[in-house]
Amino acid sequence: MKLNCYAILPANVRYDKSLSAGAKLLYAELTAGSDYSGQTVEDITYLSKVLTCDRRTVYRYVEQLIKRGYVQKKEDKFIIPLGFDPLSPPKADPIPEQDIKFFEEFLSRFEKGLDATLDKQDMYYKILSERLNQFSPNEMMKALENRISFVSGSEWHQKEQNRPNATDIMLLIRDNETLLKWLNMKSEKNPVELKPIKFT
Repeated sequence: MKLNCYAILPANVRYDKSLSAGAKLLYAELTAGSDYSGQTVEDITYLSKVLTCDRRTVYRYVEQLIKRGYVQKKEDKFIIPLGFDPLSPPKADPIPEQDIKFFEEFLSRFEKGLDATLDKQDMYYKILSERLNQFSPNEMMKALENRISFVSGSEWHQKEQNRPNATDIMLLIRDNETLLKWLNMKSEKNPVELKPIKFT
């Protein structure tokens, strides 16, 4: 292995909580010594010297990386699988099926209540998950109904030029404080009947 001027430590490795700091450093060292195909010749003695630890510790780091699929070992070589994106975020935990079902119901009610269309609804799942950490599904639905009632009874929101504001879902779910504001908003049970504005 030859000294190189830089190493690569992609986000999915960097933020993997199951890896020790030493395993992450080892991964970076392997990328520094790899060729264009992602292969590097195994030299445990060299690695233990660079990482200032004994050979057994290096083997433990290697086992962690192999277990997580970041490195493969073939004969006397380490292989770093191709196709990783150095800027890729760490893999998020999967969203529970019951939460997705609620999100679909929530977003559908938003669209119907405000006569809006939300493109790529799944892009809102992450932020809705964050709100679910603080609020129950019932509270979130109540906040939504309050928002719908408010917009329905607002002449300003009914004007064509103000429709983007009326149908911007982020004005409801962008943070906990905003959702709390709508949850506590007093709403009319019946929307105000809008009358045309006459100019004289």
